[in-house]
Amino acid sequence: MQGQKHIIVVDNDVARCHQIETVLSFVGEHFHVCSEAQVGQHFVEDHNILTVIICGQVSPAMVDIVKQYPACPFLIHDIVDDNLLAPFSNVVGTLSTPLNYAQLTEMVHHCHQYHNKLP
Repeated sequence: MQGQKHIIVVDNDVARCHQIETVLSFVGEHFHVCSEAQVGQHFVEDHNILTVIICGQVSPAMVDIVKQYPACPFLIHDIVDDNLLAPFSNVVGTLSTPLNYAQLTEMVHHCHQYHNKLP
């Protein structure tokens, strides 16, 4: 999978995470699911991250990750308080609840465009 961009899903809710995994598998995207504590390590070890989908509660540590990696587009899904992430231009979209294939595919396309526009 070297060179293949993939999606990081940060979610502690098993049911919601399973739904996202099902949709990502269906549309053929490569992805990894991790806890909030592990997401920073993915950025250190891997430079092929297409996007990070943040779900549920947003902690100050997650806000710091978004701030620390402006070259990575972030998507949010089923967020308790999206105002915490509103100031960041690299939060490029919100996935609706319930999640739908067409919207996810469109948002993933936006993330590819985001990377293509980077210098």
